[in-house]
Amino acid sequence: MELSTATETRPDPLPVVVRLSLAELTVLSDRLGGVELPFDLTGADTGRDSSDQEDRLEERLSGGAPSAGQRARNRLAAARASARERPQEIGLRLSELGLVDGGGTPVHDVVAAFGVLAGPEALLVLDLAVTRRAGEDRLRSWFAVVGSQVVQLSTASGLTFELAWYDVAHLPGALARAATVEDDSAGAGGPASPLALPFELFSDGTEAVRRGREDLLAELVRIAPTATYLAGEEVPADEVAPLVTSLEQASCGRLRVLVSAAQPDAVRRTAGVVSWLRVGDGWRSLTPVTRDGVPVVEIAVVTPRDLARAVSPVLAQVLR
Repeated sequence: MELSTATETRPDPLPVVVRLSLAELTVLSDRLGGVELPFDLTGADTGRDSSDQEDRLEERLSGGAPSAGQRARNRLAAARASARERPQEIGLRLSELGLVDGGGTPVHDVVAAFGVLAGPEALLVLDLAVTRRAGEDRLRSWFAVVGSQVVQLSTASGLTFELAWYDVAHLPGALARAATVEDDSAGAGGPASPLALPFELFSDGTEAVRRGREDLLAELVRIAPTATYLAGEEVPADEVAPLVTSLEQASCGRLRVLVSAAQPDAVRRTAGVVSWLRVGDGWRSLTPVTRDGVPVVEIAVVTPRDLARAVSPVLAQVLR
């Protein structure tokens, strides 16, 4: 499937967008028989599960602070309690939104949307995190695709959600909006583009910079293969460490889109991953390639509109 970013000539229906609290979302799920959503709603507040050992380890390492999994369960438990305590209020809200009929039953479009979320042919999971002056911006979006239908569920807080459904022709615009970040930084823009770094320098070298280990970075540069290029030109050995340092110090966020496909056994298979790095006030794509037998990460300037082009080949492979 080709995701065109050009103006479409056919009159595709405009996206339908509704904003829901977690409590309202759980009520809709319950009224549809506990339909499965891209993230775990059912059973998340019923006690320990298979992730508890990791959660307890995270809590110990963080000095007793609740783990991410435990925080999610706490939010869900609070949402379910709110739904039980305010059934009429939530029911009225869903009715005002046109999501349920007079008897409280979800309308046809909602049933269809939740059906796509529960059983997509392809699922795109977008994770975005950007460090800001006032803290960190987080966004997670699920794009479920069945044929020409897309249902999107997004949240920045885990407490409020945006549910939308639309024709696949609107998917490029939705991906671009998800990747659009208003910049409030005055930091450096990072090295020029395109930049090619040996994989070890990109992964371990930037980690050494984060830890303040200039000695480790120097050793990594010493043993790294000669495969660092900037704007097509080979970078001299004595300039590689400052280049890696500049890249890491200018980095302020990441974006990842994981594309998975449904299988006959109901297990989802990862078809591909698109990864971007936020550098200064813009995005850089991270493309793993092999150059002369050396694993290399190519880092190039991209814009939010390029996200659909990056995702399109993987999605086409899933839906063909």
